[in-house]
Amino acid sequence: MAANIFTGATNSNWGTSTNWSLGAVPTASDGNVATFNLVSPACTVNVAAVCNGLDFRGAGVTDYANTITMTNAITVSGNITLAAGMTIAGAGAINAAAAGTWTSNGKTWPNNLNLNSGSFTYTLADNWTVTGNFTTVSSAGSNATLNGNTLSVGGHLTLSFGVVLGTTTIKLAGTGTWSVTNSCNLRTPLTINTSGTITVSGTVIYGGSTFTYTAGTVITTGSAFQNSNVSGTILNTNGISWNNVTLSGALTITLTSNMDVNGTLSLGNSSSTTTINGLFNIAAAAALTISATTGVITGTTTIVYDGTGTLSSSGGTFASPFTINTAGTLTLSGAFKYRSATWTHTAGTIVNSSFAVTVAPTNPDTTTFDLNVAGCFDITSLTISASDSHIVYFKGSVGWTIPTVTGTSASGANPSLKLKATNTYIISSSITVSHSASDTANFFKTFSDTGGSQAILTLNQGATQDIDHGVAVDINSGNGQTIWSYHMDVCTTPTSNSINWKTLPRQPKTIFSS
Repeated sequence: MAANIFTGATNSNWGTSTNWSLGAVPTASDGNVATFNLVSPACTVNVAAVCNGLDFRGAGVTDYANTITMTNAITVSGNITLAAGMTIAGAGAINAAAAGTWTSNGKTWPNNLNLNSGSFTYTLADNWTVTGNFTTVSSAGSNATLNGNTLSVGGHLTLSFGVVLGTTTIKLAGTGTWSVTNSCNLRTPLTINTSGTITVSGTVIYGGSTFTYTAGTVITTGSAFQNSNVSGTILNTNGISWNNVTLSGALTITLTSNMDVNGTLSLGNSSSTTTINGLFNIAAAAALTISATTGVITGTTTIVYDGTGTLSSSGGTFASPFTINTAGTLTLSGAFKYRSATWTHTAGTIVNSSFAVTVAPTNPDTTTFDLNVAGCFDITSLTISASDSHIVYFKGSVGWTIPTVTGTSASGANPSLKLKATNTYIISSSITVSHSASDTANFFKTFSDTGGSQAILTLNQGATQDIDHGVAVDINSGNGQTIWSYHMDVCTTPTSNSINWKTLPRQPKTIFSS
């Protein structure tokens, strides 16, 4: 490429052809570089300027030491090189319109920097500081790639169309708005480190890289944070109180800090398995929605409910540690599958609205319900369905009252429901346990961590029971009333129905027998 040097032979205007060494105003496709060197005078960008490349270092030899007045923008279809000693006046932007290498040489760009292009790669040869806005206006379906170093933005970060990806860290370092239109995905490292205020506007989509909050005020009112459907997302956002958050997709998301959600936390979608890892918490203060229908939400991160709202499910499986610890009220709604993790209720009021819990394990491990508040698990129905010898523990200081309990298993599988000794568990409507005829293990068992020897399992008056194989034959007290109570000894398998199961009288009372 030839250097088309600004000489200012006629006046200071960019748009005058006789001001350029090649006798022509630069164009976007002439193959030349708009060049400013040590002897170039002050220049005013008096037109909507374009060029194939922009160099303020005099082709790398003699830096421009004068003033360029950005009355209009300069659109560059190639490399951009600033000079440390140049002066920038006016408010015009640089628009990057094609692939190129950007070199700041330590000079701050005080105006806006825009990507006005499709699928091009831009390489930062060194760190850039832009005190104005950074905006992408790539076309739909395009992937704008930023590679290398750090781009510090002092104003707004506005992303439109397509995907912005790469290795460049975008640092929000001033006061401005982070906004997205047309579902643009940001997939570069992102850091918020400012003494100012960042306002998240609308739905922002991030993924495939590391998002780090270090300092600054972040306003999220009315906004939503959504992960991009791509692997490699790492979130370190402790210090931000998010509004609505969606974490979903067939991928793994890693938390390296706690995450606070004041609005709705939506987990999973469709049939995907979404894994959220990291020994941290995601705290939800309003609605918690399991959006998966046949999918799974799993991982090592604990989901904590700490506000007032609704836990609803559209049928997906929740296999992450879950803690209810709130001074408010949680209303349960929907058909909920929980497996292979620990559900802990430390504090809070639970309202059950047709909430059915199914424990449907596929691996021979355990599911634990650690219940410490009376009534916290008084749900509509509980189903234990297993294809292996899965164990469901009910621990904590309290039992439960459940209208319907169902246990099913495939041939050769022996799942069990282990109830804590000294607690009382009541079934008020019906119990059905269906094992294969070849299975001999008991569905109900006890365990003890407090020295007690028995748990009390009671079927209320008017309720029915249908137990097939592995526990006991049907017992009917007559007249449609089946009332029984069963004490289970720790580490003892009942062997005699006549000893361990009792036909009780019709009066509505619980009789404890051993």
